[in-house]
Amino acid sequence: MGENGAKRILVVDDERDVRSLVCHILVDQGYEVDQAVDGRDALEKIQARTPDLVVLDLMMPEVDGWQVLRELQGRATRPRVVVLSAFGDVKRATEAGAVGFLAKPFRFAQLVDTCQRALSA
Repeated sequence: MGENGAKRILVVDDERDVRSLVCHILVDQGYEVDQAVDGRDALEKIQARTPDLVVLDLMMPEVDGWQVLRELQGRATRPRVVVLSAFGDVKRATEAGAVGFLAKPFRFAQLVDTCQRALSA
């Protein structure tokens, strides 16, 4: 949880416009939001300060979302993960540890609802 009591969310997407849009929507909902530009950046930020939730793209260069999910599986303290991707399937994502899946393109209300459900699960 953030300093002001708000839940902390890390948004991971290599597409700047998507990342910025997701962050803007979540900040408007009162969440404390941080960004990561790829999987490696995400893992470093999670290691430094574990967020309550990670909104994770799957298709990224170098370290992709699937690798991030695998890395998180082995950790004693790990955040909940919502996958946000135009590719991939819900079954595989949940088997890999995600608690939610949101297909791109998404509606704002879907993003907010999926994150709220993931944080309250």
